[in-house]
This record gives sequence, C-alpha cells and structure tokens, in this order.
Amino acid sequence: MINKFTIDDVVVKESLDAVNHYDKENPDNKFVVIGGIATQLYTDKYSHDLLRPTTDLDLATDKKTNFESYKNGIGGYLAHRLNKYGPHIASLRHVLEVKLTDDKPKFLIHTYKFTENGYKRNQRSLERQTSNALKLQIPDSTSKVYVARPEDLLDSKINRIKIIITKGKIPEEFKLLYENIERNIWSGFSKDNMEEWLNDLKQEKEELPSVYDHGFEEFTQALDHYRCSKDLYDVALLVSLALNGNISFDESYYRDIVDKKE
Repeated sequence: MINKFTIDDVVVKESLDAVNHYDKENPDNKFVVIGGIATQLYTDKYSHDLLRPTTDLDLATDKKTNFESYKNGIGGYLAHRLNKYGPHIASLRHVLEVKLTDDKPKFLIHTYKFTENGYKRNQRSLERQTSNALKLQIPDSTSKVYVARPEDLLDSKINRIKIIITKGKIPEEFKLLYENIERNIWSGFSKDNMEEWLNDLKQEKEELPSVYDHGFEEFTQALDHYRCSKDLYDVALLVSLALNGNISFDESYYRDIVDKKE
C-alpha cells in the first residue's frame, strides 16, 4: 500500500496513452498532464529511483469544463478506452473524476473544475500551460503525451505551498527552503538525500490514516506537512534536474509567469 502508482504501472501507461489518443482526435480541446505524473515523466530517464508515487493523474485544459461536457468529452472517452478497469465518472467538489474501480488501490484521473469566476482567474494560466505543453514519451510505448512545461509545474507547486503559508501552516523545517525558492536561490538544490526524503514521504503517506485517530486537528497538521513536503520534493527534483542539464528550463519564461502575477 505504501507504494502507490508510478509510470511503471500498466494502468498509468494505459491512461496516458488514452489521453494521447483523445488529444489526437480532439486537437481543439487538448488536455495536458500536470501534477505528480508530469514530474515523473520528466524524472524517469534521469533519476528513475526518485519517482514519487501518487494516486492520480491530473489533467489540465484551457476550456471551461462542466460535468456534462466532461461525460460527453474526455471523461467518457477515457472511461471507454479504459473499460477493463471498471471506470466510474463523477463530479466531486473541486475535480471531475474517472475512477478506475477494478484496480487496488484505485487509480484516479482528475481534471479541475472551476466556477465562472474561478475559470476567469485561472484562464491565462491554463491557456499558457496548454499552448506551451511539451510532448514526452510514454514509458515502454511509441506514443507521446502532452505534458506541462517544467516552469509551469514549478509555478503550480510553489502556488500550492503559498496557500499553506497564507494559512500560517507551513512547517518550521521547510521555511528556509521555501524562502530560498522565493528568492530564486537554486544553488542549494541537488539530488543528494532525495532518496531519503522520498522514503520519508512514502512512510508519512502510509501513516496518515492512523493519525486521524488522534483527532481532526492533529490529522490536518499531518496532512499539511505531507502536502508541503511532497510539493517541495517535486520542486527540488525539477530544479536539480534543470541544474544538471537533464531537462530544459527557461528562466525568462519562468520569470514571465511570476512577473505577470505581481
């Protein structure tokens, strides 16, 4: 249970391939891979042992998507192609979901849903991610899938950490690391000790359900710690890959993202 899904798993590869086929057939409504699986795809060739397991495949599109259009569009398409996994399509609080119910544990495919105002706030970011996405190889396949650029992934991860900071919930041990990120001080990032960090994350995720028995407040603290740690891990991994020249990272593109928010 501690090791969830990586791009080594057949269900993940088949899900990525299904997204690729959808994009080929619907070029005007492209969906791109974001989140943990996107980071895995960039990491795979250079630091395979540092893939961080996840429970879901996150997708982004620049089109406003509601449950009806999702069922009749990519949600229904993925469910059809992945029919052997007993897919279930649902609309949850923040995401639209295809749950592959025959897998244990269940693998989830998510697309964020927005209110009208929420979509307007995020539209420029979604359009940038989608239009500038890169095509990366699906492991053990001749197919490629659109993946958000490393600069966009980094920005997204840092934004999620900012939310935790705004709530005053960032763990003390991560403050200096985050401050260096804010100041664009990347020199201290390397793959040293990343394996130990990854093992700690796996253990932390495994222990989360038992923390709930100690009360809701302690559970939310543990959850915030895990979320912050995993996003910082992905940031550190992407930055170290860029510093080593393993992946291309355009600092002017990244600065442009940041400057347009200020």
